[in-house]
Parts: sequence; structure tokens; C-alpha cells
Amino acid sequence: MPPAPTPEVSHPVGPETATTVGLGALPHGRALGSLSGGQRGRLALAALLMRRPSALLLDEPTNHLDDGAAAFLEEQLRGLPGAVVAASHDRAFLDAVCTDVIDLDPAVDGPVHHGGNYSAHLAEKRAERERWLRRHAEEQQELAALRRSAEVTAHLVAPGRGRPDNEKMGYGHRSGRVQNQISRRVRSATRRLRELERDQVAAPPEALRLRHAPLAQPSAEGTLVSLRRVALALLVARPPALLLLDEPTNHLSPRLCDALESALGTGPGAIVLASHDRWLRRRWAGREIRLSTAESGPGGPDGAPCEHPGHPPRW
Repeated sequence: MPPAPTPEVSHPVGPETATTVGLGALPHGRALGSLSGGQRGRLALAALLMRRPSALLLDEPTNHLDDGAAAFLEEQLRGLPGAVVAASHDRAFLDAVCTDVIDLDPAVDGPVHHGGNYSAHLAEKRAERERWLRRHAEEQQELAALRRSAEVTAHLVAPGRGRPDNEKMGYGHRSGRVQNQISRRVRSATRRLRELERDQVAAPPEALRLRHAPLAQPSAEGTLVSLRRVALALLVARPPALLLLDEPTNHLSPRLCDALESALGTGPGAIVLASHDRWLRRRWAGREIRLSTAESGPGGPDGAPCEHPGHPPRW
């Protein structure tokens, strides 16, 4: 029996859309099986957009897309009349498209929901951290005051403590009542102190910083993603004079990406990085050299490297 024919590219994708998502050079009759995984993903996405569905569920839709294709996708999604639910690590995409953000990064209180785009999500997280810091500081002040009060009051009613002449209220028939009042104050302060110590607000985690810090335990065996995170942690803990990074935000959650970016701004040495992360590149404070081909274009003439001056840091 002859083998079944391989399906060909037959989706109703217009030439303009195909070019925008990076498929313009593919012949229309090329077999689907000969396309790479990234090309098949872009083709499926282009065909989906052409149908303009009433609702969309997207998982990492900007994977394998260059800047122009990602911008085209964002424009198309903003113009759709129906609902769009997308799971994505692409912060630039989340900022351009989202009207609500649900942060699924593991947290004590579970998923966090904020209205607005990714920038609004970050602003709300900063405000929440400020409230957390204030709440922690206020509670620490109350704890310190209660400890001092309990110590002083307990000292006043300590057994065998002599009474100087100026403490006249301790003498005579009222002494028992005064002692009882003081004892109640001690018990009340001690009870409140125990409640606060049991349920006290923990200090928020420190921000990631480039600094020397010995690692006491060797890293355990883990996945490639885990090992990548450990490698980045080592670089943050022991910053070299020159740091070369290739796609440093790959396989990191948005929260860790934000922390890494903040840490990079505290290092003592020079940093050279190659990245497709649009959010990272927009916030990059140094010089930028775009490496591209004439076909994918934002480089220089004939795809030559194109250098752009740096801009003021945004992290």
C-alpha cells in the first residue's frame, strides 16, 4: 500500500499575514511535515487569527515570534471582539494585551489577581510590598513595647522586692487590690505578646542583589530549568568583572525575571547579554546592537548589525 500523502500547507493564510509572522518565504505547497516546530506554530497561529474566533485560549502565543510578528499578534488580539485567555511568560505581551492579570507564581495566599496590564500589576505589587513593610514595622514596634511593658510591670510585682517610702500606694489595705491590678496588666500584656509572636507578620523577602554570598550547600540534581536558575543565582551571588548572558530570562517566571533585572542594575562589572526578551531590551540601560537579517529587518542595511545608543535605566 502506498504511503499516505503528507498534508500540505493549505490553511487560508493571506500573504500579508504569512509574511508578518515570518512565513512569507515558504512556498504555498510545502508539506507541513517539512516545517520546523516554530514554523508550524506560527502557521497555526496565523490561520487562527484569520478565522477571528469569538473566544481564544492561547498558551505562550509569542514563542518563536520575532518582534514584528509579536506586535502583529498583539494588534490582532486587541481588535478581537471576544474574550482572550492567554498563559504567557512574555511580559511585553502581557503589558500590551492584558486587561486583567492572574499571577500563578507560587505564593502563600495562592494566585494573585490584579486589574489592568502587566505594568499595573507591577505597580500594585510594589504598593502591596510597601503595605507589607509598614505592617511588619508597626507590629515589630508593638512587640517591642509589649516586651518592655511586661518586663517593667513584672519587676514591680516581683516577690521580695522592697518598697521605698515614696511608693505609698503599696501600703495598707489597698496593697492587695493594687497588686491584683498590676498582675492583670502583666497577664494581659503577656497574652497579647504571645498572640503577636505566634501570628506575627513575616518580613518581606529581600530583593535580589549582586553581592558576595557563600553557598553552604551543594546544588542537588534537578531539571535543566532548575540548574539554569542555580547558575544564575551563582552569578548573582559572585558577580564577575564581566558578565556574558545568553537569553538569561528563558525558563524564568516573570517575578524572577523582574528580580534578575533589578539585580543586574546593582552589579559592579560590565554586562553583555543577548536576548529576544522585548521587555528586558526596552528596559536595558546600555548600548544596543541589533543582529538581524535583511529579511527579518530591524537591523542595518542588508541585515548588518545596527547599534543604538543607550537610554536612561528603567529598573
